[in-house]
Amino acid sequence: ASDRRWGRAAEQVVAVLSPRPGAGGEEGSGIEAANIALRVYVRFQTKESAVACAKELHGKQFDGRAVCADFISEPLLEALQALPCFA
Repeated sequence: ASDRRWGRAAEQVVAVLSPRPGAGGEEGSGIEAANIALRVYVRFQTKESAVACAKELHGKQFDGRAVCADFISEPLLEALQALPCFA
């Protein structure tokens, strides 16, 4: 069952990545530790479901912080998944 706050888009989630503190790629990789800290990355089955979820969650409060929904390229997401903290 999906969380009703996410709507139908939650049914399209393929993967959720939350890098460990201090994890990150090499300088200039786009996935340096400072760039990925305190972020959660979600892969969806379709672009449409990703956009729908981003629209629903962007600006909402979670644990005292506002959600800032954005998109990254497929190669960056694959580089994130290859970090040792996910191996």
